[in-house]
Amino acid sequence: MKLGTSIKTVSGLCFIVLFLTGCQGVVPVKIKPLKQPEQKAEGTLLVGDLARNVRKEAPNLIGYHTFTVLGLRTVPIRPASPPGMQDAMTEHIKKALRTTGYEVKVVPPGIKQNVPILRGEIHKFWFSSYWWFWPVTMVGGDIKLQLILESPEGKRLWEKECKGGGFMVLPSFANVDFLVRDAATKICNQVVESISSDEFHQVWYTSILPVKDYGSRVKDIDEPKEPIIPDRKIIGYHVDTSRKGPDGKFLRVPVYEDEKK
Repeated sequence: MKLGTSIKTVSGLCFIVLFLTGCQGVVPVKIKPLKQPEQKAEGTLLVGDLARNVRKEAPNLIGYHTFTVLGLRTVPIRPASPPGMQDAMTEHIKKALRTTGYEVKVVPPGIKQNVPILRGEIHKFWFSSYWWFWPVTMVGGDIKLQLILESPEGKRLWEKECKGGGFMVLPSFANVDFLVRDAATKICNQVVESISSDEFHQVWYTSILPVKDYGSRVKDIDEPKEPIIPDRKIIGYHVDTSRKGPDGKFLRVPVYEDEKK
């Protein structure tokens, strides 16, 4: 009798968990309003796949609800589809890039360019809910995105890891979408910060110096690259009307602190 009662109790608890977590089986991948950079950049960024999913485990899921202290998996957590995790993150990252001031131009797969292309890889996107102390719910997880500026030859000129995530204790149902939204927002704010940095602009700018727009297509010219000197402080930029970038606009040239002395 006691055994039967125990089985019924466990079955009942599992049913409750499955019922309560059902509304959280599908989670939208959204972001909050992004922070604005102190100074807007100029120019056109060529981008490839900004949210390539390179995760190996359950690439179509973004986590699991779990039950008991053993972390037994119950209901899988899926991104809302459409747009899905990759498409949603791609649009969010594009928004972050436009927030920096750059114009974003997507290069279709297989199209060769002779200027650097920015791309991104999602190395982690995983969240779990923990029902050990229900009705108090614990939710944890994180996102890891690798930004890569790649030369036409496939060399990595610059890269930056952006991370977002954490842990929440919620006195309610498993609101995984709260943590997903916070983590995705942190990722995009780090994208804004990284792409707005002098370090990125210096690498990007010097990598397009040997390129000039003659009105029809981008061509190479015999102009030497200016060396990257990390210990020189950039205090501003001026427009060089003698050079144009691949977007047809005049290039912004950094002004260094020692040049004003």
